[in-house]
Amino acid sequence: MALVIQVGLDGSETEVNEELPDLTPDLSNEQRAELVRQALQEAIDLKARDLGFSGGNALMLYVGFENHYQSLAQVFATWEASVWVEADEYKAEVLAGAKPMLTGPEAVALMPVYPEV
Repeated sequence: MALVIQVGLDGSETEVNEELPDLTPDLSNEQRAELVRQALQEAIDLKARDLGFSGGNALMLYVGFENHYQSLAQVFATWEASVWVEADEYKAEVLAGAKPMLTGPEAVALMPVYPEV
C-alpha cells in the first residue's frame, strides 16, 4: 500500500491509499529511476499548474526579478529543490542496497508536502 496525494484543480489535496503493483519487472534500475524522475517531474508540474502556471519551469522564471509572483515562485522553487534533494538521497540509498527501488507513484507519495502559503 502506498499513500498517494491527489491534488485537485482547486488546490485541495486528498490522501488515498492505493495498492501499487510492480508494472516494471523487466526494467533495469536505471530505467526504473528514469520512470521515478518522470513521475516526480509530472507531480511538480501538476502543482505549478494548480497554482495557475503552465509548469514548474514557467513558475520559477519569476524567482529572479522583482514582480508580483516572486514570493510564490521562491516558495515553489524551494519546495521543488527539496523534492530533488530527497529523491537523490533516496536514490543513493537504493544504489547502496539499503532501500528498495520505488515505483513512480510510490516516489510521488513520499514527496515533501507543499508548504501552505
